[in-house]
Amino acid sequence: MFTILTPLLTLLGAYAVYADAVARDTDSPIGWALCTAAVGFLLGPLFLGGFLVVYLFLHALERWWGARKTGA
Repeated sequence: MFTILTPLLTLLGAYAVYADAVARDTDSPIGWALCTAAVGFLLGPLFLGGFLVVYLFLHALERWWGARKTGA
């Protein structure tokens, strides 16, 4: 079962990053998705989880920084 779950979770993570990058109008959403898939397939699910945590943390930091600059 773990053999099936690893590529499935990697593809779902790559799709989630792609969808987020498209929604945020990022320069290269396909590049971010490929980077996520490469981390998941080459380094494994633990590194993929760490990569996604860093990705989400940077988005939260960016949102906080933007709100701080606008004074909202």
